Amino acid sequence: MSQFEFDLATQEDDAGLRKLLAETPMAGEIALAFAREPSYFAASAVDGRFVQVVIARDRKSQRIVGMGSRAVSSCYVNGRPADVGYLNALRLLPEYRGRAALLARGFRLFRELHADRRVPFYLTTIAADNRMALDLLTSQRAGLPVYHPLGRYHTLTLSAAACPKPAPSAGISVRKSTPSDREPISTFLHKEGLKRQFFPEYDAAEFFECPRRLLGLRPESVLLAFMEDRLVGTLGIWDQRNFKQITVCDYSKWIRLGRPLYNSFAALRSKPKLPNVGEPVNLRCAAIPVIARNDPRVVAQLFHAAMQDLRAQDCDLLTIGLHEADPLLPLFRPYSGREYTTMLYLVYWPDEVPDVNALTQRIPYLELGCL
Repeated sequence: MSQFEFDLATQEDDAGLRKLLAETPMAGEIALAFAREPSYFAASAVDGRFVQVVIARDRKSQRIVGMGSRAVSSCYVNGRPADVGYLNALRLLPEYRGRAALLARGFRLFRELHADRRVPFYLTTIAADNRMALDLLTSQRAGLPVYHPLGRYHTLTLSAAACPKPAPSAGISVRKSTPSDREPISTFLHKEGLKRQFFPEYDAAEFFECPRRLLGLRPESVLLAFMEDRLVGTLGIWDQRNFKQITVCDYSKWIRLGRPLYNSFAALRSKPKLPNVGEPVNLRCAAIPVIARNDPRVVAQLFHAAMQDLRAQDCDLLTIGLHEADPLLPLFRPYSGREYTTMLYLVYWPDEVPDVNALTQRIPYLELGCL
């Protein structure tokens, strides 16, 4: 009998899943753990309307040593609503990472689950500097699916301290949304979302009435830009701390040595400080960053209003995720400090090849807070 068993996680595994996330931080100069406290399954609402979590358990210790999530949600594909899969939270404890058979068995179970035909393909992201994961997952060895590259996805960190006041722009106004804005927001995102590949299909109830994928996004947290009386831009300031957190696990030697001096400098310049190890990062996540015609004037006005709101919340940072081909990326990048890059992939099995050419004709969109 094998030392490991593979199965779908249940509510009884919630604590074990959260422990695994804490023990598998993202490596780098700043090692970060992506936590889902106090409940993994409650937080998975943002992953999609249908979620399955595959776990690998050591039979002797009954410890969860690996996991991966399969989620399904409705997106716009080639301008029409369609169900799309997302493979997420692939984790393996460091002491087990040399066992390729574990990964192969996990994906064998994913392949069996895929037989339900809920989706024709999946999306996934891998950190651009994680060479081990990139080389292994894209190798197509041991029955692994095909990972077709779809470009780079950039996560920018925007500081409230580095926000110049934009030049006045006649005719553009920004205000916070109210519950009565549900329908206009939904209509606007439908119209603009059709132009992006994989943009989520949000119905009006998702906004402030019965949110699931946008869990915790309150009306006052969504900024609306108007040109005269026409809605031309949305930008949400999403506080996910009640169910998802990013915690500093460690610093590289040089950052650790220089942190006291940097924090002293940051305090004088009203810049974000580097937290203590074990502390969560005080940040918010940008949601639905959608601007009609990618108008830079609207970007500037929305961003300024967002940074003012961030300061009022005594918050340090706003993160925003955009594909490398998105025209909004160069408009937000001048405000950015540290930047994280992941590789976006289309994932499918060789016997079910989608129309890759058709899927690469539009600029991809991923909702950062749902990754």
